[in-house]
Order: sequence, then C-alpha cells, then structure tokens
Amino acid sequence: MQDKKDYYEIVLNNAVADNAKINVEAKDGILTISVNAQKEIEQNTTNGIVKSFSTSSFMQSFTLPADANSEDITYEVKDGKIIVKIPKKS
Repeated sequence: MQDKKDYYEIVLNNAVADNAKINVEAKDGILTISVNAQKEIEQNTTNGIVKSFSTSSFMQSFTLPADANSEDITYEVKDGKIIVKIPKKS
C-alpha cells in the first residue's frame, strides 16, 4: 500500500482476465480484494469437439490505515493490473 498524499493506492500485478469478476470490499478496517475468472477452450478434433474449462481465483486482504475513507474506495483494471484507490478522510 502506497501513500499518495490524498489517497492510498494498492496495485495487484496478478494478470487479470477480461472476464474476471472482481470484488473489492472494506469491512471493520480490512480491505479484501477477490478475483474469480473462468476460461473456456474449444478444440475441433477428428473425433469431435473437445471443450475444457478452467477456473482461477485469489483473495488478498489489507489492514486499512486509520485515516482511510472506506466508503469511497474505487478500483480499475489497467494492463492486467488491479489498481485500488482509497481516499483519506478529510
């Protein structure tokens, strides 16, 4: 977690799939980021169609600083990274 003067920033470098479901939640001074992604691969073979599915997920939690405003947390996905911004209380 980096202090950026007016807010805190967390950058998760895990490669995030385009269809990933991201949940960012703050409760009791703990910020939890969870990601779930599913991937489907379909291959045509001489014997028919083969489909495979894979699922991946991860969760990471952080203790929020006392001056963090947990009501206005935002996030974005950029270049496969999750960037979370936590504003400071006024």
